[in-house]
Amino acid sequence: QIGSFPTNPAVTVDPATGQARPYSFRICFTDPYQGKVMAEYLFNKLGVKKAAIIRDVGSDYSEGLSEYFVKTFEGLGGTVAANEAFRGGDVDFRAQLTNMKNSGAEAVAMPLLYKEMALIMKQAAELGWKPIFIGGDGYSANMHEIAGDAMVGSYWVYHLSFDDPMLEPLKAKFEKRFGAAPTEVVNTVAAYDIIYWIADAIKRAGKAEGEAVRDAIEDTKDLKLFHFTLTVDKATHNPLNKPAAILQFKDGSAKFLEMYAPQSEF
Repeated sequence: QIGSFPTNPAVTVDPATGQARPYSFRICFTDPYQGKVMAEYLFNKLGVKKAAIIRDVGSDYSEGLSEYFVKTFEGLGGTVAANEAFRGGDVDFRAQLTNMKNSGAEAVAMPLLYKEMALIMKQAAELGWKPIFIGGDGYSANMHEIAGDAMVGSYWVYHLSFDDPMLEPLKAKFEKRFGAAPTEVVNTVAAYDIIYWIADAIKRAGKAEGEAVRDAIEDTKDLKLFHFTLTVDKATHNPLNKPAAILQFKDGSAKFLEMYAPQSEF
């Protein structure tokens, strides 16, 4: 099985053994990987040396991103000046925001889902604090209804950007074939590339038999697909150093800035 966007590490790696599940692969990056990208982008691209993080202690998603954000940011030489927490269902984050503001943090990492992130940005603005905010794929366009202009300038790590010019040829191909634009662009792109990945593996295997194809899938290296060049990490069955889309919110929506692949070993 090859997943389009199952981001939990346990999909391809058995948490009990730490070993890759032999027949499970993914074409997306994982939740912890997003935390790594968030940390590197803040430190390397935005020049942030002191950051805060706020996490949901009841969420595997949030804790996974948080762990790798802290590990990477500190590994690069940055300081996590405040590490705040809450439990799912909370709606008042002013105490945590006050602590983060007082810590001297220049930026806030939000490994969270969209409602909490929107409330955090809104309440920060109400407190008169405007740090750099960065979050992961918990982003939703609906956040603007809650946060309003407090979102302006925020950064988001996402799998792809709907307005990335790179996607236009595939959108046009899809519309010509099916008579309508794709409604799930991210999964359309992933499914398209998964098919070509499997086809390439069958060709290299020389036969369409399960074990041979599985071995070829695992051995994939520098395969040029539509939206990136794929090398499989044999230890995890994840794509190795897959670029993430960096978006920035302005003019009422999240706009594509660039693709970014992390470089650190942390």
